[in-house]
Parts: sequence; structure tokens; C-alpha cells
Amino acid sequence: MKKIKSKLNKKRSLYDCLEAKVSVGSPGHSDIYCAKGHVFTRLHPAGIPITLLARGAPLKYTICQDCPDFNPHDGPPVPKSERGWWENHISNLECSYLGNRG
Repeated sequence: MKKIKSKLNKKRSLYDCLEAKVSVGSPGHSDIYCAKGHVFTRLHPAGIPITLLARGAPLKYTICQDCPDFNPHDGPPVPKSERGWWENHISNLECSYLGNRG
């Protein structure tokens, strides 16, 4: 029963959603945005900095938790081994300034 309950309470992240897209800007200025138009944070309404993805941050936002556009059958989440490509990973505390609590 504990395993079932923990899976139901798992926080959804952008790694779970196929609507999370990258807008390609000038080098070092790309953002992650929602293709359905949802805003992840008020601080970054156009999208969150891609550096969070590069560092392997959790990317768990409140707006995503009850998103009506999320479809778990779209495909599997990005594997943990493929998240982030920088050696130094940021903690939940470091990215909490964006409203991201994992």
C-alpha cells in the first residue's frame, strides 16, 4: 500500500511533460517554456532559464502539479541519467528563488 500511495503523491516535473519546449535564443539565452501557454513562474513569464536544465535541477513547479494538459500516456519521462550536462548540480535551495521546491 505504501508504494502505491508514494507513486500517487509524486511531484510532477518538466522532465515528465512533453509540452515543455526550448526556445532557442542567442547562445546562453535559451529558455524552457510550456507549449500550452502555462507560466511556470511570475519571475520568468516567458520561460525559465535553460541553465536550470543544464544543471539537472528538479524543475518541479506548482502550476504543473494539476495541469489539465498533462497526459502521462504521451511517453516516458527523461531518465535521471540524461538530466543535466554540467558537472555541478544545483540543489532545491539554490533554485528556490524561482519558486521551485522539490
